[in-house]
Amino acid sequence: MKFMKFLIYKLYRFAITQDTSAGIVFSFLIFISIFELLHLLLIGLFFKVVTGYEIQILGVIEKIFGFLFVGVGCILNYYLFIKTNKIYEINKYFESKNVSTLRGNIIFFGYSLFLFFLMFLLAIYYQKRH
Repeated sequence: MKFMKFLIYKLYRFAITQDTSAGIVFSFLIFISIFELLHLLLIGLFFKVVTGYEIQILGVIEKIFGFLFVGVGCILNYYLFIKTNKIYEINKYFESKNVSTLRGNIIFFGYSLFLFFLMFLLAIYYQKRH
């Protein structure tokens, strides 16, 4: 749980650096929604590999579903992190710990690479199986 809080902290710190192009809250919501979508894609790919079943949605419906999913995700993240001040508590906690920026960036980048590598391996495994 502490590791996920750290990843959320890094996404928030990244949103703060993007403050000139968009608001911090908006940037954070977009970043965390993309990060969650990456995890859901990994779960979907794992489900596809294990069961062999793939959810098929028609083209236009797929786009509408995607926009609705991201929209609902942003709204939920807003209430979970911004309205409850949870993100500010997480930020305050890790700021008080004085975490090394380089070390934190390496951990975040390594975890992101791990996710992509895992998706890559699952995709290769699925292609060889079918």
